[in-house]
Amino acid sequence: MNTKEIELAVTNTGYQKGKKKIWIIAFVAMLLVVPQVMARPSYLSTFESTYPAAVGSRIDACNLCHKSPEGGDARNLYGISFASSGRKFAAIENIDSDKDGYANLQEIQSLTFPGDVNDHPTPPPPPKSPGFEAIGTIGVLFVVVMAIVYRQHEGKQ
Repeated sequence: MNTKEIELAVTNTGYQKGKKKIWIIAFVAMLLVVPQVMARPSYLSTFESTYPAAVGSRIDACNLCHKSPEGGDARNLYGISFASSGRKFAAIENIDSDKDGYANLQEIQSLTFPGDVNDHPTPPPPPKSPGFEAIGTIGVLFVVVMAIVYRQHEGKQ
């Protein structure tokens, strides 16, 4: 092999006078960045084992903790709480991460997103006031009693 052939072989392998080509640097940089932006399915699995009723529901997705359904992007308020709790779901059950008036556990049990202020459990309807029903019942009873009294009074005459 002559010098020209050796230089050509070195060039083809990615080395030029001892320097790596840019694509090798880019590849290494990509390997360093990927773990930081990669979604963590193990966290979702832990969520599913902690709250089995949520498995397969609309909140059984990456946007439980992230801003997008694909995950890997910025965390939402629940995701921030989860990360700051040492990644323990039980530790943040009784707080209200999104400040919508419902504790995280209430939202999870209602299958609403605890990190989305616009998604919360539907409040139960207020209890019905017995006022109108009671007044109507009393009125009907009064009319019936008055009818009986009137008939008895008419029968004595």
